[in-house]
Parts: sequence; C-alpha cells; structure tokens
Amino acid sequence: MRTVLVACLIVVTAQVATGDLIVNDFERDTPPAAIHSANLKAIESSDGGAAEGKSYLQLTPSKTEANVAQLRLVLPAGTNPAGREHFSAAARAPLATEKIELRWYALDAKNRPLFQRRFDLAPGEKWIRLDEPLRTWRWDNRRMGDWDDVASIAVVVATPNVARIDLDDVRFTGQADEKRNADWLLDIAFADRPRKVAHADGLLVATDAVDAFAQADVDWLLANMQHTRAWLRKTFADADRPTDDLHAPAALLIFNDPAEYPRFYERLGQQWRVEISAPKSQGYTVQDIATSTYDPKLGTRRPVYFHESVHAVAARELRLLSGNSAHAPMQEGIANFLQVSLFPKSLPRAAYVKNFAQPIDASGDGFFKPLEMLFAKPVTTKEYAQLASVVAFL
Repeated sequence: MRTVLVACLIVVTAQVATGDLIVNDFERDTPPAAIHSANLKAIESSDGGAAEGKSYLQLTPSKTEANVAQLRLVLPAGTNPAGREHFSAAARAPLATEKIELRWYALDAKNRPLFQRRFDLAPGEKWIRLDEPLRTWRWDNRRMGDWDDVASIAVVVATPNVARIDLDDVRFTGQADEKRNADWLLDIAFADRPRKVAHADGLLVATDAVDAFAQADVDWLLANMQHTRAWLRKTFADADRPTDDLHAPAALLIFNDPAEYPRFYERLGQQWRVEISAPKSQGYTVQDIATSTYDPKLGTRRPVYFHESVHAVAARELRLLSGNSAHAPMQEGIANFLQVSLFPKSLPRAAYVKNFAQPIDASGDGFFKPLEMLFAKPVTTKEYAQLASVVAFL
C-alpha cells in the first residue's frame, strides 16, 4: 500500500565509525569551497560568544520569505557520516522573539536531499545543542540513499522574517548500534506490551499478538524477508544497492489491537517530526517499516504480511519508495509477483487466462492497460495483477 508523508527532515548511514566526524567547528580558516550560502550572509565571528572554542558562524538572511535562506556545509574530503549515531550542532537565535523552524538536509554529491529533519530553535542568546539521533531522520520524499552517500549538510530557515541565526560546532558523534535502534522502533510500536520478535541481519519481525503467534511463525516471516532479499540481490544484480541497516532494521510489525495500527504512525510521526497519513488498508508500509494487524479468522501466515514485508525489503535493497508515485509501480509489481508466487490462491489464475486472450484496450479501461498508462498514473489495486505479470515477464 502507498503512503504519504507531510513535512521535512535529515541525515547519515553505514560502516563502523570511530571518533567524531567534525563537519565544521569554524576554528580555523575555512576554505570557501566548504561553505555555500543562498539568500543569506555567512560571516565567521570571533567576538568571544562562541558555543565552543573562539569562533562561530553568524547567518543573516537577505530575504524575508520562508524556506529561501539556506547554508550548505561540505563534509571534509574522504569522509561520510556512515555508522555514526547522532548529528550534533550548536545554534541560537539571539534577535528572535519566537521559535524558528530549521530544516536540516543530508545531501549527496549532486546536492540532492537523501535525509531530512526538522528542528525548532527557541529564541534567545543562549546556545542550544542539537543532538539528533540519525535513526530519527527520514528519507526524502523523492529519493533515498545511504549515509555513506552523504557529501554535505544543509540547513534551511523555514520561518519568515528571521534577523539572524548563529551556528557552531557541527559534527556527527557516537557509534550506531543496530540492536539499540531496533529496540527504539519496538518501543514506539508496542510500548511495554509483551512481544514476540525475530531479528537478524538487518531485518526485524515483531508482534504483540503473543498468544496467537508461535515463535516459529515470526521466524517464518523473518525467513521470508531473508529469501526476498536474496531474490532481489540475485535478480537485480548491480541495480541492487542496499542501504545501511545500523540505524534501524527493515521491519514487519503486526498489531494485535487494530486501534494500535494507526496510533503507531502517530507516535512514529512524533519521533520523525512529520505527519504520516493513517493506514486505510490491511497492510501499510512507510519507508522500510511494514505494518498490519492480526485477525484470528485469517491466521498468522497471511499474504498481506508477506506482501508488506516485500515492500520494506525492496525499499532497503533497491532504494524504491512505496509512497513515491514514480517508484510505486515497480514496488507493487515486485510485491504482488512474489506474493502470488508464495500464495498462488491470493490472485485468481482464471483472470490471467481470460485476459491474456484479449487484446489490450487502448483506452486503458480493460484488465490490462497500455504500459505507458500503467507506469504514468497512480497505482491502485486494480493494477496489481498486471504489474505482477510485468515483473514475471522481466
């Protein structure tokens, strides 16, 4: 199923990291190529008011509109924030009387956003330390990447009529821990309720329907995610570019109480500082987090569980967002093809037999649509069967 995220966020991923990655502490002459500004003046100051050391950066927007003043800091050559745990910076708004919204972005080498995060800066002369776990940054709506693809950090002033913002000591700190980040996701999902969990190799299955699911059931679901990943890597070969799993595993979460299903997205949205549209179907995937509910009438090995878990794994492996209209046809094609392969009865064979014998209706009103229509319009459940057949053909 598709999802929509509303708002903004940021930053980083991958191998084991040691020590802090200092993006810029403004303590030495910074090469002009390391600092880029648009619609603001950036001046290094040594007036004795730095948060750390002697120098800091004063940012003075030259335009009053929101979301036009921005600063980009290039990472030191040969570095990336992969494997770090936090993004950290000191900021203050000495001339402000109300809070200021800042939107931070992690950009690739072509200055395209990969991650983003929103931060509200309180007014005043006091420096405020931003300490943002990388697990709480979300992927951009248009693309996703890996933390080791990040080449620079940008901040956009999202509030209008800002007179000045000061910035100091921008860095990445700590070392990411997959188990700690998995526990963070489990706590958002299930709070202190008992849960059954299967977690291995950057993949996670968990449910609070502990009386219904045997451990063998969650292990089976995890094994299917592992098989999906192996199939994607074999099938897509060099086009398979998995992103880092240290900051949170690709997950399938199954809720015992249907009311907890939408509440989870409220809580997750609070953590990400975005609004996530509520699920309207039996299964729902946001980024690489797949969800569904338990129904005693349908058992513990439902097609929808597998279908949504494929979305999560495909997002992580192929960098395809199920909520992106350009990515959705391939996402749904893969998920439905694998679903019907594992659960043949979930899509009636007779529909294929009947409609493969018919010419394709050029108007797009038939069972099969012309490909230029199939891949140009928002995907609905009506297109699932054809998309599965396209992936089967490929």
